[in-house]
Amino acid sequence: MALGSLVIDLVDTRFVPPPSFDEGPFETEDEISAAYEELYGPAYNGISVFYVMDSKVKKTSGFGYVKKEKVRDGFEERVVQVRRVTKVVKGGKQLKFRAIVVVGDKQGQVGVGVGKA
Repeated sequence: MALGSLVIDLVDTRFVPPPSFDEGPFETEDEISAAYEELYGPAYNGISVFYVMDSKVKKTSGFGYVKKEKVRDGFEERVVQVRRVTKVVKGGKQLKFRAIVVVGDKQGQVGVGVGKA
C-alpha cells in the first residue's frame, strides 16, 4: 500500500458520532450495585467493623468549629505530662513540646507513648 492511497483513505473517512448516553435501556440501581459487587466485592454499607475510620469523620457545629468524635475501641488515654522545651539558638529561642501519654483498656493492656514536636 502506497503512502498516497493511505492519505486518501484517511481523508475519505467520515465522522460517526458515538451513541449518546441518553439512548438505550437504563440500568436500575440494583443492577449497578450487583455489577459493582461482582467487580470489587461487597460495597460499603456505612457500618465499620474497626470503628477507626468512623472517628476520623469530622463533624461540624456552628461557626466553623470542627468536632471530632472519640474512638470507641475500649481504650482510655491519659496525658501524663506536657513539657515546653526551649533551646537558645543564634536567632533567638527555639520552642518545642514533649508529651507523655498512657493508653490502657483497664484489663491489663497498657501502652506508653512519648511524642516530640
